[in-house]
Amino acid sequence: MQGHNHTSHCALSIPDLLRSIALDLEAEALTSSSSLSRKEQLCHAEASLSAILSRIRSDINACAPISSLPEELLATILLHVMVETIPTIRLPAPYYSSSWPKRQHYLTCIVLVCRAWRDLVLNSPLFWSELYGDFPASMNLSIQRSGSAPLSLYLTQTYARKFCMTDRLQEHFDRLRSLHIDRTEFVLPCGRAVSPWTEFTAPRLECFTYIGMEGIEMLESRLTMKLLFVNRVSCLKALALVNNGPWLPSNSFPRLTHLYLSPTPYSPPSFIGPWLDGLLEILANAPSLLILHVWLQEKDDQLSTNPSPRHSVNLPHLRVCTLQSESPPVAWYILSHLSIPTETLVRLHWRSGIPRDNGRSTMHALSPYTTLVVSVMRVHIDVLLTNTCTNAGLWIQQLVQKLGLQWQSFLSNLHITCPLSSVECMRLYADGWDVIPIAGILPHMPSLKELYLSLAPNLEVEDFVPLITGICDAFGRDEPPICPALRLLCIEVNISNAEVGWAESLLNMASRRARAGCKLQRVALQPIPKCDFAQLTREELQALLMAEGRAFSNLTKYVDAVEIRAATDMRLVQCQFRIGDRWDLEEAERYWQVDGLPDKPAYELERSD
Repeated sequence: MQGHNHTSHCALSIPDLLRSIALDLEAEALTSSSSLSRKEQLCHAEASLSAILSRIRSDINACAPISSLPEELLATILLHVMVETIPTIRLPAPYYSSSWPKRQHYLTCIVLVCRAWRDLVLNSPLFWSELYGDFPASMNLSIQRSGSAPLSLYLTQTYARKFCMTDRLQEHFDRLRSLHIDRTEFVLPCGRAVSPWTEFTAPRLECFTYIGMEGIEMLESRLTMKLLFVNRVSCLKALALVNNGPWLPSNSFPRLTHLYLSPTPYSPPSFIGPWLDGLLEILANAPSLLILHVWLQEKDDQLSTNPSPRHSVNLPHLRVCTLQSESPPVAWYILSHLSIPTETLVRLHWRSGIPRDNGRSTMHALSPYTTLVVSVMRVHIDVLLTNTCTNAGLWIQQLVQKLGLQWQSFLSNLHITCPLSSVECMRLYADGWDVIPIAGILPHMPSLKELYLSLAPNLEVEDFVPLITGICDAFGRDEPPICPALRLLCIEVNISNAEVGWAESLLNMASRRARAGCKLQRVALQPIPKCDFAQLTREELQALLMAEGRAFSNLTKYVDAVEIRAATDMRLVQCQFRIGDRWDLEEAERYWQVDGLPDKPAYELERSD
């Protein structure tokens, strides 16, 4: 594309420019009034010279290469620059750790690049339609430049302390599309405290995010239901209430598609029951809901999971339901009162152990889950139960260093909390923290077809042997054989452990299952050396693999296929701890930066060195 030379068409030649400057100076001398003081005349002359210098600088800028580009191309480049460099602001997000200051800085830099960009930015209402609660003067300027464009108002914790709900802003609430707040209340110029989400109307509001600041004093409060924006919220599509204290909205939300709720962590034990009833009332008023994210930070094992007299809430369009709580009963209670499509992606996350009531029934929503992943690291244990068809998932995390959590007992009794009868694939990763009582839950997985064990290179023999022999002994029982559908066993293990006798346990298990009519179809062994394979010669590598082969040569009598793989490529690793995108809240993050899961499960747990 040929560029336009703005200098040749728009700017004067250098001689003409100098003559024009001389004429301006001469005119200034002729018009200078003798009635002015010497200082006033000098100031007037300085202003004239500044105007002349501004003209020269403008002509210099016109000579820059960017000024020779066509206006259409300049506009396209500007749009790409803004998309790539100017952060998109979503809440909840703390001011100092977010991109709020960066956004203002980028806009300031962009208008200094060239006149075309400056004119485009200053004359484009959409660039000024995002208002940041700073000072009234800057707010008024943004409102003026935004024209009639829809407004998005962001009030952060830092700025909100200095901000007043001025009459100027109230005049434009009819074009407010997004309102993001992280403060409890605001003060009018008259000094009266108000809640803008209850006393002002916003008839075209589509997204409302509120982050409260309630503290310990909330312990004495009772839950109340309030009308948002004088009940004029028919256009609201996204609602997020975080740490909002003892109130929930009682509006009807005919168009609401995204809901994110997280009450204050300072609530008393008696608060959780009424809050859950309030949640069900909100859901009953939002028939179009697509995305639901609930984060409850309080633990209540005594919460009854028996359905209350309230009828189940029907959410026929719900696509994603994420429930995060400190204990299972809260999730059970919510699910027991929902009627949702079977294809809904349900994601559960809690950090505590099994319920005190071991007779507590599990929910039907978990019954079709077919994949179980257990990862035992030095600081925590992760249990992930998923449905490979719908990507739904249950994630439980136990912190090992907290001895009171008794994680071994929790894992041994996992079948009490989670339905394991449909599990067809199990993956286990261990780094040698302690003996893993995984054999205790195998009898509760009659549908298990594939078992993958990945044992870290630093796993000590005294940790490894009880684990592998316990699993082999459990699988090798003659009558009746557990997991009769098991066909595939894959083991990643330190190659030196092949010399400690566990090969015999594996051989006995395979022979017993063959006699019982539950023959394994394939056993895959993948050694994990403590040294890097790249440091071994080809002969050394072959010798190691041959030693493995001799240790397991008799397996071929009882197994259809025995594979011994060389882990020279990470792609050959069998037992990766993978979760996919189940905890990526991309749909929700169209509106919010969801920080509700501070320790999202990793996509892949790295091996220890």
